[in-house]
Amino acid sequence: MNNRWSKVPALLAIIAGALIIIAPLSFAGPCRELLELKAGGLVAMKCYWTARIFVVIGALIVLTGILQLFAKNQETQRLLSVIIIAQAVALLLIPRSFVIGICGMDMAACHYLVKVETVLTGFVLLAGLANIIGSNSKTSLENNDHFNLG
Repeated sequence: MNNRWSKVPALLAIIAGALIIIAPLSFAGPCRELLELKAGGLVAMKCYWTARIFVVIGALIVLTGILQLFAKNQETQRLLSVIIIAQAVALLLIPRSFVIGICGMDMAACHYLVKVETVLTGFVLLAGLANIIGSNSKTSLENNDHFNLG
């Protein structure tokens, strides 16, 4: 990737990761209600735990983006991009019922949270893929003999 643009995917991952942290803590927070159990106890609902995991993975994305920003080796850049993509895939899977899930009420706040996080996760995926594609095209250009007919 061109030196001038080589840091853009890392910066995009850092910004999207920061917004992934901020969203559930502020403008797209989950329900604050507790679920009453048959035994009489109170527990947080699934959307609460989903939001907590979003914050943790968002922090990991920011950390990985910072490492990628300062990585000098191209192989390290690619590896960190793969890690960012894996973190984004985890973000997409968390709200699914087979992982943690969210509540079944379509108008609940957690559904808005998942929509916001899905859009932000798209930017994280773009950042990871852009760095891999950019580094692969640079490598192929460096290794190309330009049809050496010798």
